[in-house]
Amino acid sequence: MITHSWARYKGKPIHIDEVTLEMREEGEFFNVVSGKKMTAYLEGKFQRHFHHLVPDKTSKETYLHETAKQVFLDSYEQALQNDKPFQLEYAYDATCNRLFKETGVKCKLGSRTDKFDLTRVYDTFFLEKGYEGFQPDIRLSSTKNPLENIFIEIAVTHESSSKKLKSGHKLIEIKIRNDEDIKALRKNHISVLNANTSLYNFRKKGIESEFCLSSEKGCREFRKVFIQYKNGTYEFPQYYLENIWSDISINHERIKNVDYQVEKTFVYLNDKENKEDYLKRNGLEIRECKLCKYVAHNREKIGKKNFRTSLFCKFLKENVTDEKAELCEYFRK
Repeated sequence: MITHSWARYKGKPIHIDEVTLEMREEGEFFNVVSGKKMTAYLEGKFQRHFHHLVPDKTSKETYLHETAKQVFLDSYEQALQNDKPFQLEYAYDATCNRLFKETGVKCKLGSRTDKFDLTRVYDTFFLEKGYEGFQPDIRLSSTKNPLENIFIEIAVTHESSSKKLKSGHKLIEIKIRNDEDIKALRKNHISVLNANTSLYNFRKKGIESEFCLSSEKGCREFRKVFIQYKNGTYEFPQYYLENIWSDISINHERIKNVDYQVEKTFVYLNDKENKEDYLKRNGLEIRECKLCKYVAHNREKIGKKNFRTSLFCKFLKENVTDEKAELCEYFRK
């Protein structure tokens, strides 16, 4: 005899794990599709299951497809009646605008997911009822806005037609391969993260918010910024945006200019060339020993073929580094 994990009990689909000895003694179980009587096997050496008392020719595909539809409808109806959520987890593009006013930077966080309670909008449903030339397995609809609909399609061996997918109607396709996939529908949770669930014709939203406020670590946007100080020196710090902005706020009296968008203008693979090109292109007044008219270059031989170049100040008559120019009173271009 064919065995199943699902049957109909008092007009509703029931999983074998939900059946008690009292229910078996007092009630009757029927095949979800054919309506033929079944019995519940609850104890013994075999796994709990329903089995037919008389032969049944219902195919596995039909059994899975019809049972999944009935379980989904029953779960959704109970959610509506008991004022409980039936969640749809969807994807959206997240943008953090936490420091936009201060820096002009919006951080692209990529794809994230959020949940929406379908029962808040879709308060009625239809089973295999025609709608605008289509017959979805289940159609969720809104009584306040009859044009707001979602097709629920159960795919066992046949997926939704191309025509239906391209219709423009919101559609959720749930692939069912076994009884466990059906049992998952009892969780009142459909997620785009599940491999067996696909969403079609849902417009992917872009949400801007101060997302980093919900993180214990704060803003984790790793960024390169240009800072020019009033004494003519500069730096390209590269760290978390929130930390850079905090340092800039503390030292604002020493700072002449800040560019938070510097990375957009970098065109070379070499970071050093990028920085030099940026400074030249923006005509920035900076102080470095190598830009001073007193600078010379020492070439020191190391080994047989290698040389090392260092800076030499002809005014101070000593070796120097670029940082020396920051406070040097003799700096001249």
